[in-house]
Amino acid sequence: MAAGILFLRWNRRKLGLPRGEFKAWDFAVIFTILVNIYLLVMPWYPPESGRYGGDVSFWYATYVVSGIAM
Repeated sequence: MAAGILFLRWNRRKLGLPRGEFKAWDFAVIFTILVNIYLLVMPWYPPESGRYGGDVSFWYATYVVSGIAM
């Protein structure tokens, strides 16, 4: 959604239209995009104790793969 906001702003500027009435800070929108990228990448990052480490006895990214599969 945040990337869509930036896309719409870019298109409005390109067409020469004024900014909309509601404005979110550019910093807040970019920060939201960075947080979402972090949340997408970090589940794939293995724990320090190895591939099968952590609190469980199975592969650390099983919940990621099953969530994508659903």
